[in-house]
Amino acid sequence: MFLLWAVFLSVIFALLLRKVPASTPRLRFRHGWLVLLAISIQILIFTPFAEGYFAKLGLTPVLNTATYAIIVVFTLLNRKIASIAVIGLGTLSNLLVITANKGYMPVKLESLRQVAEPAVVNIIAGGEPYRNSVLLTGSTPLPYLADIFYLPAQIPLANVFSVGDVVIGIGAFILVQQLFVPRHRRFYF
Repeated sequence: MFLLWAVFLSVIFALLLRKVPASTPRLRFRHGWLVLLAISIQILIFTPFAEGYFAKLGLTPVLNTATYAIIVVFTLLNRKIASIAVIGLGTLSNLLVITANKGYMPVKLESLRQVAEPAVVNIIAGGEPYRNSVLLTGSTPLPYLADIFYLPAQIPLANVFSVGDVVIGIGAFILVQQLFVPRHRRFYF
């Protein structure tokens, strides 16, 4: 959800600078279908009607890790676009911590308590994974890359997030700016 805030703020910033969306594509992405594939897999494994099925098969952590790897491949193919390179660094950060933690993103319990439902907090506090998250403990590999920050519950779409998510958000902010152009001024006499 941190990503949505980055995109929203970037659009507001562009509009304040009197920019408009470009009428013709300014960026050419290679293999954009990879992004659609990764998003489709994420939706599939975390949609309520299907997530239990994938969890029972033990596929959730494997598929979750695969989606991050797919995005890293996409960013490598598009690394000449500055914003995509930044998004790739953040995604790689998340991929590293998720891979080191067997397909799950560790989450700091104190941060999770600020934004999650008590039932979710209890599941994770009990040592069980919930969706793509597990408890951050003293033995967690790469704890500084985990979901340790949070947006306050008073903010819409409040959630926990990682350093990688911040870097992805910065890349998304830059990407939106690249997709907007200055409004042409018209002079009327």
